[in-house]
Amino acid sequence: MSIRAVHNEALLVTELIAGSEKALAALFNAYHHQLVAYVLTVIPSQEMAIEIVQDVYVKLWMSRDELHKVDKF
Repeated sequence: MSIRAVHNEALLVTELIAGSEKALAALFNAYHHQLVAYVLTVIPSQEMAIEIVQDVYVKLWMSRDELHKVDKF
């Protein structure tokens, strides 16, 4: 992963903490396929895997105030 990508991810997380829905959408678009693929290694149902990943992002959004500023990604 490039330094630029790491910086961009850290910036997105910082913006997410500040309440940016665009940052949440960007993180979702960047990682949801990989996360679904990972969940499918544990749960054989694609529908359930997709739902689990969506739940993770909902919980991430709901608990964004509890996240800390990102110094290293």
